[in-house]
Amino acid sequence: MTIATTAKFLGISRDLVNQLLQDPGCPRMVFNNGGTIRIPQDLLLDYVKGRSLNWYKY
Repeated sequence: MTIATTAKFLGISRDLVNQLLQDPGCPRMVFNNGGTIRIPQDLLLDYVKGRSLNWYKY
């Protein structure tokens, strides 16, 4: 998913998705020397689940 579709999928802003991407644990695939980012939906769901279970660490 793109950053925009990820934001829509999660019901958050694009800026918040970009903040999530600052976390090295947030899944992403980077293409074209960092120019294109795609976020795999299945891995994103695992990441969000992990963050929700460990919310106190963030």
